[in-house]
Amino acid sequence: MFRRKDRTASWAAGSSFAGPRATYPGLGGRVERLLRLAEDQAAELIRAARSEAEQITSAARADAAAVRAGAAGSGGEWPQDWDDLVRGVGCPMCEGGRPESDEYGVRIREAEHTDAYLQRAGIQRGYTLVIWRGRHVTEPTELSGAEARAYWDDVMTVARALMTYYEPLKMNYETLGNSLPHLHTHLIPRFTADGAPGRPFPLGRQGDSVPAVPEDRLTTEATGLRELLGS
Repeated sequence: MFRRKDRTASWAAGSSFAGPRATYPGLGGRVERLLRLAEDQAAELIRAARSEAEQITSAARADAAAVRAGAAGSGGEWPQDWDDLVRGVGCPMCEGGRPESDEYGVRIREAEHTDAYLQRAGIQRGYTLVIWRGRHVTEPTELSGAEARAYWDDVMTVARALMTYYEPLKMNYETLGNSLPHLHTHLIPRFTADGAPGRPFPLGRQGDSVPAVPEDRLTTEATGLRELLGS
């Protein structure tokens, strides 16, 4: 039997073992060389692992900084009259009434609590807005239980008609209100070939210039959807 002498390992900078090498009395020279080689390899592995950890940490910090910079430089901003809009003061969706059509779309369904408008903007085939009607509401959490059930039932009713008419690959449902805080839901059919396959659809910012859907096509599609909705 042999007894290995104690030695102290150091994890300081350089990731190598500090102090004199261990000695192995009673072992042949070849075995001792192998043991020392194993120590050297272990030290090298420690250095490599520490270097990789530092690289990962550095990359993570760079990613975080890029995210912060992107958020700060995105160019977006909340409306200056946000507080008034949240209270319903000057809300276009309240003040606009419940028209059959306006500059944004044509109505395809009128219900007790909602109107649904097929959009004129040629962003995506079948792009439709379902708008809450009645008192001004910013969040769906402000609805009573009965109102919430009615609202989401109306959203699903319109979505089913869109799916039947356009036969999309997928339907997206987006309840946003970041530029206009009045409860409404964007219904966006998704197709095999569209602007962002496999990702959320890029609606763009309010006020962006988007080509309009040709009037004859808009009328044809709105008529077909009204028939499906019994409107």
